Amino acid sequence: MRSAYHFFDCRASYGMRCYRAPGSFYRKEDLLRKMEGFNIDGALVYHSMSREYDPQVGNRRLCEEIKNDANLYPIWSVLPHYTGEFDAPEKLLEEMKANGVKALTMFPREQAFSFAEFTCGEVFRMCEEHRIPLLMDLDEMGGIAAADWLCAAHPKLPLVVTNVSYRMDRDLYPLLDKYRNFSIEIAGYKPFNGIEHICRRFGAERLVFGTGMPENSGAAAVGLLVYADISDEEKNMIASENLKKLLGGAVLRRSPIMRKPACPSRACRSLMNTTTSAAGALSMCRTAAPSTRWSPAWIWWASRRCALRRTLPSGPITSTATTSSWTR
Repeated sequence: MRSAYHFFDCRASYGMRCYRAPGSFYRKEDLLRKMEGFNIDGALVYHSMSREYDPQVGNRRLCEEIKNDANLYPIWSVLPHYTGEFDAPEKLLEEMKANGVKALTMFPREQAFSFAEFTCGEVFRMCEEHRIPLLMDLDEMGGIAAADWLCAAHPKLPLVVTNVSYRMDRDLYPLLDKYRNFSIEIAGYKPFNGIEHICRRFGAERLVFGTGMPENSGAAAVGLLVYADISDEEKNMIASENLKKLLGGAVLRRSPIMRKPACPSRACRSLMNTTTSAAGALSMCRTAAPSTRWSPAWIWWASRRCALRRTLPSGPITSTATTSSWTR
């Protein structure tokens, strides 16, 4: 049974790690399986190599490995560029556009640099100018005071603080009150009626759904939101709409109620395995069953099966979609 809500995870990752906690996982296929099990329709993901080895290497590997996964969206880890280890902001922006990357993160504590204006200021200004969301674990930033000065210094930089704890309302509320560019990811935010109180006082738009998989279970974040005493509209905002808005209207490429549709013709399944072209597969299917009315679900699955995400050829079968230069 599918959930009534469109879940879009702002914090997930995969890849081998120096230490793998009991019960966690590391393969991309396991992440996709978990997402399916928890009814999560899409996720921003980073590669473990971006965090524990080299961001440049990990970012490239991430984009290569998820290019055929329509419900995984890349989030890149960045470093200060002054030592030559990482691209300068101008080059970084071009690479982000070329690879469909719409959000960034950093790991200053693990990668031994200061989360400060003198090291990261140019990246902050780039994010502010282009409204690129920066998603940061609170402990990586160095604490809540770092979020305060960042929001004050860069008031148009969309900041999503992740991995917050359940005992932080006395620190979080002043920032929510002062800064419109400050949002919270909900996975670790578990005070009694915490989500309800923030929705009533500051609005549901200040909360973003995230799981922290594979270190955390996705079920916890889903349960927090599904059972919250707020309206369905507010739940949908938190589940996906707020993150999609931060990313500039990113569209989830898988409907939460979509299953692999049954092909009207058995011959089409064998034909599908003989081509890597969605157009070719659909052409052969039309030949095998010329009287069939091809549903949008079947067109979508044919494109996924052939590992393509581009507009289908014009004619009896068409696909209309709004795209931008930042869409993968």
